Amino acid sequence: MDINVSIKNAWINQTGPFITEVHLITDIVLRDRDILWNQTDREIITDISIHGLTDPLYFKLGIYNSTFKETLFKRPAFNTTNFEIFLNNSEYIVSQQKMFQEKYQANQLSDQ
Repeated sequence: MDINVSIKNAWINQTGPFITEVHLITDIVLRDRDILWNQTDREIITDISIHGLTDPLYFKLGIYNSTFKETLFKRPAFNTTNFEIFLNNSEYIVSQQKMFQEKYQANQLSDQ
């Protein structure tokens, strides 16, 4: 039996604060003696949680064991007092914006 899987296209969308949606366009061919099964332009979609994955932003800053985690602070309660805790714990706020935009803005504020 011979199986050939080719990935023709792949992309990732962020569909939620801690969820990425992975898309693959594939061609799948299965051959065996008298059988030929061919699926072309087959789209495969799956969601992948990033909770617990290593955070490349903090790795770049020299904090090697930081993973993606959601803060307990909510937007209305978020203020300058708990902002330092938020940054020191390498946390993200869940909001309507994409998570990476939120973290970028937080880092810009901390640099000032």
